[in-house]
Amino acid sequence: MQDVSPVPVFSNGSQFLVVGDGQAWQLNVLGSPAHLFPEFSQRIDFRANRDMFRTTTSGGEGFLPIVGEPGKLARIRVESGSPTLKLLTSSPGTSVLAVAESGTTLVQVGGGKGATLALMYPGGESKMLRKLNPFLDQVFETSWMDFAYSNAEGSERAQLSGCLLLPAEYDPRRRYPLIVEVYPDRPGGCGAPEVRNRYAMATRPDAYSEHLLAARGFIVFRPDTGGGISRTPDGPQAGLAAVVDRGVDAVLAAGFGDPTRVGLMGFSQGGFASLWLATQSQRYQAIVSLNGWSDPANEFFTMNWAQELVQTDMPSNGGSARYLSPAGTAFYMGGTPWKFPERYIANSPLWHSNTVSAPVLLIHSDMDDSTDSYKSFFTSLYIQKKDARLLVYRGEGHAPSSPANIRHMWQNIFSWFDEYLRVKRDSGGTMIFGK
Repeated sequence: MQDVSPVPVFSNGSQFLVVGDGQAWQLNVLGSPAHLFPEFSQRIDFRANRDMFRTTTSGGEGFLPIVGEPGKLARIRVESGSPTLKLLTSSPGTSVLAVAESGTTLVQVGGGKGATLALMYPGGESKMLRKLNPFLDQVFETSWMDFAYSNAEGSERAQLSGCLLLPAEYDPRRRYPLIVEVYPDRPGGCGAPEVRNRYAMATRPDAYSEHLLAARGFIVFRPDTGGGISRTPDGPQAGLAAVVDRGVDAVLAAGFGDPTRVGLMGFSQGGFASLWLATQSQRYQAIVSLNGWSDPANEFFTMNWAQELVQTDMPSNGGSARYLSPAGTAFYMGGTPWKFPERYIANSPLWHSNTVSAPVLLIHSDMDDSTDSYKSFFTSLYIQKKDARLLVYRGEGHAPSSPANIRHMWQNIFSWFDEYLRVKRDSGGTMIFGK
């Protein structure tokens, strides 16, 4: 199987079900995977958000969308050890939020603006409960669109598909500042209706949303980095700068964005990727890196806060799996830091921080992993008298959850990009464009 769900769709200690290559499989440690429901020809999509699986002592059930059929859901049910699959008809864009013992499900229909809550009964009939976030009716909705461009000649993937987010009331005659939002090994495809629940404005209450940048007048571009195309013999992300540059060049050539005002941003693994690109490319005028890490060797050994508190119950293995697993990770190094120290140094943003030319805003949380790694990167930039700022939010995990901290974080992101991308605004905060 080449395309496997990263978490099991059902497990109860004796059975382990996953979705791989669009089909359901039961895994068995003593034998080959068993293909479930071979008579079911449609492909199951495990990537849609909020699909709900509920496990009980006697069984469990779950719901997954069907590829290419937005009004269909596959209901996989395990009862007394026997898995069954039933095809349900639903409204397009339906995702399951909760399942009752009776089989009645609480569902969300649509994503972001216009989304509703409804009950779906076992017989297939539905009852609409209420509209979600009706205040969004008064807010202009920014929407992702797919942006196709060519890969390097001779590449395995000849065509790439990035994601482009345009500001409200976009005017093609204007030169908007461009923010490149990077994440390693992430494919494109943000504009299709079947993934609206994942990418629509306000589709879920996250602290991190690119739609906020579009609301401030920035164009946002997410380059296609999927399929391991950034891996080279020199390292797992050694080719990332060239891969991202192809997308940015295509976006600028199509007239989207001002080539003299390009910023870079990344969160989590994208936080690492943004720092790596900061050391590999001189094209960015401002960089914001959030909740990532700066040094693979340091992150290999990092102990998270829970392991610090209960070391006996939760012995630390650091972030080693990220670098030792040949599958399911974008950072496989082929061995430990003591076996390949030169490889870890060669692929470390920290050890290349002398090449950073753009101002860097580092944002992290003290209850997240790798905070010390960001402190080290800031210290390195400070010693070299480079423009940098470090924000650490106390009592927060992998991104702030406090409304005050979320507001403070975005105010700092906006002001960082405004200052270093030379953005001017009127008294109401609207971006001002020159002649």
